[in-house]
Amino acid sequence: MLLDGTQATSSRLVTPSDTENLDTQYRGFYVGTAGAVRFLGVDGVEDTWTNVAAGMIHAMAVIRIFSNGTSALDIHVVR
Repeated sequence: MLLDGTQATSSRLVTPSDTENLDTQYRGFYVGTAGAVRFLGVDGVEDTWTNVAAGMIHAMAVIRIFSNGTSALDIHVVR
């Protein structure tokens, strides 16, 4: 469940990239294996979250998951 109380309606596995944005804006991401996630938010601000927990949806709207700086695995974006 996302922070606004709604459920995700779709998801897809992400291949992290330092050059390519995702095909659309996503409302959050799921991590299968814990680690750091470096991302570009929809506001154009880049950030890195460390020790991101596995097995849950993290409510952050993103347009890119970077490969450099991301150690988490099995990342899926959700909307």
